[in-house]
Amino acid sequence: MPIQPLDHLKESLRTFRAQPVSMAVLGFSLVLSAFLLPCGLGLVALPWFGSELYALQVATQAGGKVRRHRAWLSAGVFILGAAILVIIAAVLASLGAHLRGEDAFTDVRRVGLTAGGVALAAFFVMPFTYAPRILVDRGGSMGGAALESARFFIQDGALGHVAMVALAHVIQSSPLAIATLVGLVLADASLVPFLLLGAVPFLAVTVPVGQGVITAAWVARRDRLTDASRRRPAGRPPPSVIAALALSWIAPGVGASLVIASLVHPSPLLRIDESDSMATDPARVLVDEDVGGRVRTLVIPDTALTVEVDGADVRVVASDGGGVGDLPIPRISEAREVDHVRITGRRDLYSIEISTADGWYRAVIDRAGVRRGDDLGSRLAARVSPWGLLVLALALLLVPLVLTGGIAALAQLRASSARPPEDFPDLELSARRARVLRSVALMTLGLAPLSLGALVVGVFALF
Repeated sequence: MPIQPLDHLKESLRTFRAQPVSMAVLGFSLVLSAFLLPCGLGLVALPWFGSELYALQVATQAGGKVRRHRAWLSAGVFILGAAILVIIAAVLASLGAHLRGEDAFTDVRRVGLTAGGVALAAFFVMPFTYAPRILVDRGGSMGGAALESARFFIQDGALGHVAMVALAHVIQSSPLAIATLVGLVLADASLVPFLLLGAVPFLAVTVPVGQGVITAAWVARRDRLTDASRRRPAGRPPPSVIAALALSWIAPGVGASLVIASLVHPSPLLRIDESDSMATDPARVLVDEDVGGRVRTLVIPDTALTVEVDGADVRVVASDGGGVGDLPIPRISEAREVDHVRITGRRDLYSIEISTADGWYRAVIDRAGVRRGDDLGSRLAARVSPWGLLVLALALLLVPLVLTGGIAALAQLRASSARPPEDFPDLELSARRARVLRSVALMTLGLAPLSLGALVVGVFALF
């Protein structure tokens, strides 16, 4: 059954018109839940409201009532995982715009990379587009829903599904895209946050309509779902194969998540030559002391800031409890104990220069205790090289390209095992099982270095 994106869009619009208030409320609740993810409440609210939206759409399109059951928890895992991955990819891509430095095209580059990051994340989870809808509508296991979703993705045309999912995402993100383009056209990047905030209420309409396109495609295929109760043992792949596939697929997402988690830590101090010190003008030197590994508290004159030194640990603390916090010294060697601290000041900017056995390091802060050159883009550049980001991007791209076919073959084997033995004999089923498992093993082994590399990038960024 070929994908018909425009027909599915018409069905989605009809569904929204049939339940406009409920759909809009659920759409706005989803958007609000996404904003609440950092504080933890969204981790519960987002998957629940997503399941409610899918169930209402299926009930409206197929006729029937919303049925809540235990499989909604599994559906929520898919919904939450996809949402978090899209957000992570968007943030990493946006921060990647800083890796080439600030210039006249930084804002345009940031918008383009953010859109590309969202598209890459959407492509990564695209084979499992139907999985949460299958679980909400029919129940079952997470593995079975993932296999069936991949089977539909391949059997009914991967390109058609790409077009359908792209249409759904364009529709649901259109208010944000329009607001961003208006800000770029006006050449005033400071307006973009306010324009985006003004576009948020419109997402209450576009999100249900966009997701309804995919739900309409599922409803058109729900009668072809494999009856799991009729499967024969030969159609069940070994748990080791499923585990290897899952690990290969999940590793790039975990790597990207670890990179994002690493950004909560300040970037390491920059190493400098002593000849580059700002202390060439003695009038600018405010503090110049040998520490010698002792515990010291150094007060920056005429400010509420103090520098606390304890062995290899250096902190900047304000009198109100704020301040920069830790100033991490790079782990070039174990000899990181602070020997000397020099603080210079000019025009409300202060340079804290720290000497260890490995050399001199510098951090620049302002009178409010805010460290300069420590934004998220700088932290990303300090922890992940462009090659590391390339490995992550390739893993997110190639894993679904290569493994989707193997997962779909396992799903087709599963569907064949549900057919009567007279239609599909056990001997033929066993032969197909051997071929499928062999090809899946080769795919998984071939991608293992790339998936592992993406995971290693995340681990090194965090630790």
